[in-house]
Amino acid sequence: MFVFGDSYVDTGNFLKSGSYKPPNGHTFLGKPTGRLRHYVENSKLEYGMNFACGGTGILNTFSNGPNISTQIDSFQKLIQQNVFIKHDLNSSLVLFNAGGNDYATYTRRNGTLRDVAAFTSSLVNQLSSDLKRIEKLGVSKIAVALLMPMGCLPELSVMTSYQTCVPAPNIVSKNHNQMLVQSLAKLNHELGKSIITTLDLYASFLSTLDLMQKRRKEHVRMMNPLEPCVKIVDEEEEEGRKYIMCKKPELSFFWDNVHPSQNGWHESPTNPHPNPPSFRATKATLLEFPALNGQSISYALFQYPPGTINPPHMHPRASELLFLLHGSLQVGFVDTKRNLYTQVLEAGDMFVFPKGMIHYQYNPSGGVGATALAAFGSANAGTVSVPVSVFGSGIDEVVLAMAFKVDVSTVKKIVDGVRKS
Repeated sequence: MFVFGDSYVDTGNFLKSGSYKPPNGHTFLGKPTGRLRHYVENSKLEYGMNFACGGTGILNTFSNGPNISTQIDSFQKLIQQNVFIKHDLNSSLVLFNAGGNDYATYTRRNGTLRDVAAFTSSLVNQLSSDLKRIEKLGVSKIAVALLMPMGCLPELSVMTSYQTCVPAPNIVSKNHNQMLVQSLAKLNHELGKSIITTLDLYASFLSTLDLMQKRRKEHVRMMNPLEPCVKIVDEEEEEGRKYIMCKKPELSFFWDNVHPSQNGWHESPTNPHPNPPSFRATKATLLEFPALNGQSISYALFQYPPGTINPPHMHPRASELLFLLHGSLQVGFVDTKRNLYTQVLEAGDMFVFPKGMIHYQYNPSGGVGATALAAFGSANAGTVSVPVSVFGSGIDEVVLAMAFKVDVSTVKKIVDGVRKS
């Protein structure tokens, strides 16, 4: 494995970091230590290398450490020196985690996160360029961590006395992740293969914090998950910094003002919503629930594993209101004048598909599933699938070839694909 990024994945490269001082290491290894630096014994090189450095970002930050591009430069030099060969790269996983320090730097320079959209775009574009570099070096498996909900970090939630996450920074994280997921989907498409996947820290952190808050309501003595376990009282004390540590760090979510604790990481699955193997629709219509007869309403629960679609289709007897529960979706419909209306949805967003209009949903994520609830204005809305109706209904293949202006062999391939699905 080769690792690039910031303190969330740095295992000791930031030598001036507080991670080399107590109480860090208390719950893992038993003492503060840097476990892996840029210099490692040759016997360990076969396991990969960690280039990540705390305080750094996709772009330059107030830290003097190497940004992502510079970290990749170091990696590239080792490849040129044949420290790592093509086989090593092709059989390895590359992990990226960065972005939080970039927004911290932006806030420090501007005093606010307002007008941050252009900055987000520059971050995503730069990270996409970095990923292209890595792929060209010969790596075939890349995992990119989505940005955590920044408003839940103790350094910000302290403004609410650790009672709730701060909304505005979380919106910035959400927009960043939405743009990043779209960019990665486009990059996978350009490469002609899905080599880049994502780790959804945003959804994972929120779901875990919510679960821990619910447990706390049942057991009032449990630690507030938004509160850091360690609070530094005096960083410059001659005999070592003074700090206050929670009584049960093994039950905390955040270790300090920014980083999850050992327990926090273990509690947080990278995809908190298990995915079915393919797109799945669980329906509650007149057919499944006869009591809906005459009620003019029905529902469906849709599950979209990474990279799957609900193919173009239409409902002849009802409009559809789609509410996204989790993940991200690209959706759209075509009106009678062939105008395409599209939107990228995030959890909590809604979209209406008018009755009789061809529409679709697509989850472009490389690693995060999506779940949506659909409501219909009829107990029996009906579904007409475009691919199945056109290519699976037995229409003469010559007719289809002439209609779509392709050869018959192409039509045969499509027909076979539709039948197999």
